Amino acid sequence: MARSAKCTIIIGTNNTGKSTLTKSIIEKASNRALVVDYSGKAKIWNEYDWLHINRKEDCKNFEGIRRYPYSGYEDKTFEYIYKNVKQATIVFDDCANYIKQDVKKAHPYLKKILVDYRHIPLDLFFIVHSVNDLAPTIWGHAKEAIIGASQNLISGDRLKMLEDGNSFLNIQKSVNKEFHKKYKEGGTNHYGIFKRIKL
Repeated sequence: MARSAKCTIIIGTNNTGKSTLTKSIIEKASNRALVVDYSGKAKIWNEYDWLHINRKEDCKNFEGIRRYPYSGYEDKTFEYIYKNVKQATIVFDDCANYIKQDVKKAHPYLKKILVDYRHIPLDLFFIVHSVNDLAPTIWGHAKEAIIGASQNLISGDRLKMLEDGNSFLNIQKSVNKEFHKKYKEGGTNHYGIFKRIKL
């Protein structure tokens, strides 16, 4: 990973194509990626083998895309990733299911990942359904967002945290409008409508 590592938020409600988009990104950009979801049952990742994140040698030598369910080790998942996985992409899929809002208190090793990801280095992707699903601490470390249609527009503290919150809000409104227009037309044209913004 010769370039600087990055932290990206991907937002989109059901059937926007956020996991498909993430899969496409990591297949093209990373020769080492670990996908974490809550139960390990997300069909889109089923083709990939498990990675035993508690085994340092397995983490050191794996190639391609691998997966692991958060429910396997619960919060130890973050500890094993922090200690064992280097020079890779980590995808936290539908992470509102297992990342609490108070990251510093509830997930100390996730906080360490966020502080040190550029030095390890790790590319981080946090996938959520709406802006409110993601902990403020993660917003504070993210460098870019990929915005799909969602029910909640950014507001309050999260809006204030962004350097250009109004641009983010305007993109959300634009994407939502395009998504709903395409959805009403029928078919699958509403799928995969996203816009990227630097944070």
